Amino acid sequence: MATLRAAETARRRMAEVLRRAGAHAIEVAQVTRGGRKVYAVIAHFTKRPRRPLPKVIEVRSGPKTLRVPLVVRITERFRPEVPP
Repeated sequence: MATLRAAETARRRMAEVLRRAGAHAIEVAQVTRGGRKVYAVIAHFTKRPRRPLPKVIEVRSGPKTLRVPLVVRITERFRPEVPP
């Protein structure tokens, strides 16, 4: 099960790889996997990445290796509203 700490570590380690693949935002949030709530790294893209990305990111926590899910979401880039 991915903890918040493991997901934050996975986000930090994969951030540059995800940015180079075209991610415009990267976050950590709770998702449901197999009926259980776990933390995941969520990468936002404006269109599907050309290269396949892993479904999980493995991070070590002491003697354990934890598997953090990687979720790809297709979303528009944030644009701030301009007052009239």
